[in-house]
Amino acid sequence: MTPGAALKSLGRDLTLLTAIVAGAPLAVAHAASAQGPPVTLLPEGDERVRVTIERGGSESRVVIGRFQGLAAEGFLVGQPAAPHQLVVISSVTRLDLSSGTSRWGGALRGLGLGALAGAALGVTIGVVVPDPDSCDWVCTRSERAIVGAIVGIAYGVPAGTLLGALIGVERWDTVWER
Repeated sequence: MTPGAALKSLGRDLTLLTAIVAGAPLAVAHAASAQGPPVTLLPEGDERVRVTIERGGSESRVVIGRFQGLAAEGFLVGQPAAPHQLVVISSVTRLDLSSGTSRWGGALRGLGLGALAGAALGVTIGVVVPDPDSCDWVCTRSERAIVGAIVGIAYGVPAGTLLGALIGVERWDTVWER
């Protein structure tokens, strides 16, 4: 066995071992080929997949859906309200499997979005509200915008965190990458 062939074989074995250790249900779907990846690991059943496809040059696109099965040139990915899409194995640059949703990740994302939305709404309200006839505390538009942002953040952070935790965010485990 040549050193190059030994390295390819080792890389194939490490890819498979890494995916098995990660706990992903796998099936070897495609053997080594000149155009495609050495081994493509596909999920069993109706699991969500995220596939990055090379479109030429440095451009790529991402397809997210449920693994539907194998085809002659690749595999099918589908979404509930859309037709299945054929993904050609030789164009795949990355394959990720969903490992469920994360409430904690959703809460963090919601915290950030809630803070931004609250600040934007608070500033907008502070700028739009007309000047008062008499003023004791917050008199100028810039002062009202700052106070509005602070109050908006104070309401937006807990609301966004709660909504984000309820919705969650999907976690992805990379199974194969070229």
